[in-house]
Amino acid sequence: MRKSILALSATLAASCAIATAASADALAPGNYTAQLTSVTIGTGGVLAPRELPLGGVSGLPVVPFTVPSNPAPVSVSFGSLTIPPIDLYTVAPSQVGPGSTLTLTLTGPLTASADPTTGSVSAHVAGYMDATLNNIASLGQSDTCHLGSPASPIDIDVSTANPNGQPYSPATGVMKVADDAVSIPAATCDGNFLGLVVPFLNTFAGLPTTSGELVLSGVIKPVPASTGQGGQQTGQQQTAGQQQTSGQAPSKQCVVPKLKGKKLGAAKKALKNANCRLGTVTKKKAGGKKGAGKVRGSNPKAGTKLPAGSKVSLVVGKKG
Repeated sequence: MRKSILALSATLAASCAIATAASADALAPGNYTAQLTSVTIGTGGVLAPRELPLGGVSGLPVVPFTVPSNPAPVSVSFGSLTIPPIDLYTVAPSQVGPGSTLTLTLTGPLTASADPTTGSVSAHVAGYMDATLNNIASLGQSDTCHLGSPASPIDIDVSTANPNGQPYSPATGVMKVADDAVSIPAATCDGNFLGLVVPFLNTFAGLPTTSGELVLSGVIKPVPASTGQGGQQTGQQQTAGQQQTSGQAPSKQCVVPKLKGKKLGAAKKALKNANCRLGTVTKKKAGGKKGAGKVRGSNPKAGTKLPAGSKVSLVVGKKG
């Protein structure tokens, strides 16, 4: 999934270059690589825009793309991506306990387009956020809350023309697409202890809001032409659908395993084998004896790719 958003970043960069080919800032025709370097997320309240550098995140691919000699309008669609979680405890330690996180998932299709006459680049994406809250307001209660959902996602329109956006610069190799007017709905929570958790989170995060912020930053580098040996592809032969590697062994990742229906002990073992760590465990009525003591769900969900050692929170059934 990370590959999809990096491909989006690469396409946006290429589109910007194509659209401004006649200017001094244009990328010359040829082969380049792009990589996502940071994501900035903000809602409101104490959750002011916060940049998440991705340099230490394992598994981020370097995505190759080509700027053609005859520029043309570009429109491309990709899949989805889960951004590494924000540690809410470091943001507001007096409001929530350790292990509290906010995770953004961008859902597909992600579409990017460029106007070759003006150089404007824009993309429409959709997504939702899940918050794991521990020791809420020092009450000893935990909950999982949601801002948007897969069925009702948040719409996001990022552009180089928006505040905090930045067209590609050959001097720095950097470009940014941004949206500072993201409409984020009020939160919903799974437990909502005594009806207090939802208003707490809405106040905490300044929700609902029409001024949420998302910025995607990436770096672009030219690929020197090479003849290649032993059947290896040259820079001219690479396509945007192929992933370029640096020759180094891939770093380990935490890939959240399927845990639903497993007993807690088995879930812990599965998390360890997947290079993950157990986060908060929330117990809820199972609705039957068979579900007691078994995992009902995880946050992030199964299949999510995170840095090795990331925590995964579980909801476990208990006897009614």
